[in-house]
Parts: sequence; structure tokens; C-alpha cells
Amino acid sequence: MLIEKILEILQAQAETTAELADVFFSGYGESYRKLRRGIHRGQKPFRTDWAELYRERQKFYSMLHYLKERDFIEAKKKKRGSCWGITKLGKEKLESLQGGKH
Repeated sequence: MLIEKILEILQAQAETTAELADVFFSGYGESYRKLRRGIHRGQKPFRTDWAELYRERQKFYSMLHYLKERDFIEAKKKKRGSCWGITKLGKEKLESLQGGKH
């Protein structure tokens, strides 16, 4: 997917920029060690994978769309955005999935 590839490229550039800034703003001895460590071991991994976050968010919104299209959930407009709630049909579906347990 194009968006994921763009996010991967941007993240790689951000990681490189962060590594370079870390080297430049360190003291002389420490910056030399960090530079050598980066050359031999590669960059430290970022804590966040932007492309993976995008994929997870897309899955979530796809599921919301799926549930809304089948009238299992509905969005109620609020002053600041929307509030999602389960519909009567959604409650019935949930009960059937749970085997009629309440």
C-alpha cells in the first residue's frame, strides 16, 4: 500500500535525523562512540512503527464501518465529535453471539 510505504520512508528519515542530532549534540568522546556504534550495529529501532499504527487504525475504522453498515452501532453527534453506541439490533446480535447468555 502506498501510504504504508510513504510512512516507512518518512520514519526511516526521522530515525536517521534523530540519530544524527544525537551524535551532533553529544560531547566529543560520546559522539564518536555513538557514531562508531551506529556504523557497526546499525540504528537503534524506533519505539513506534508508523506504518503498523496506520494499518491498525485502518482495521479499526473498517470494523466501525462494517458494524455501522449493518446497523449494529450508530454515531450520535456531540458538541465535540461523535459518540458511538450499540443499537437494538446490535444488542440482539451480541446476545446471539454469546449464545443467548445475558
